[in-house]
Amino acid sequence: MSLGGVGQGVTLSLSIDAIIGRIRQVQMPAWALDPVDFSSLSEVDWMVFLPGGLADPGLFNADIYFDTTIAIPTLKIIQLATFVFPIQVAGNVVQATLVGSGFINEIAWPNAAIADPMMRSIAFKYDGNGTKPAFSLETTS
Repeated sequence: MSLGGVGQGVTLSLSIDAIIGRIRQVQMPAWALDPVDFSSLSEVDWMVFLPGGLADPGLFNADIYFDTTIAIPTLKIIQLATFVFPIQVAGNVVQATLVGSGFINEIAWPNAAIADPMMRSIAFKYDGNGTKPAFSLETTS
């Protein structure tokens, strides 16, 4: 059993923008399924909900150290994003991954301040169309 882990060792690669820079942190996606309200006038104490039909595959935001030698990532191009997580359980050899297709829909330029590293950020929206976002567990083989 794993006790969790820290973010160190997590890598991110994009199929077209292969090098995006040194990542400081990533806000991972949240998969969301909106409920559908099926309440009627006959309800007396609680509303009635059913799960919605379509889930939003979410987006992730990555904060990246600004590097003037690395090209700015490409907007609007569908590409595959792959996160690889470090091994958390001794004896396992295959790392966990999160893979899905989508596009970069926002690039934020860095702020400049004294004694503060310059950081830019990107937002990557999973498209839910090509390679659906999928998580694979780390395993022993």
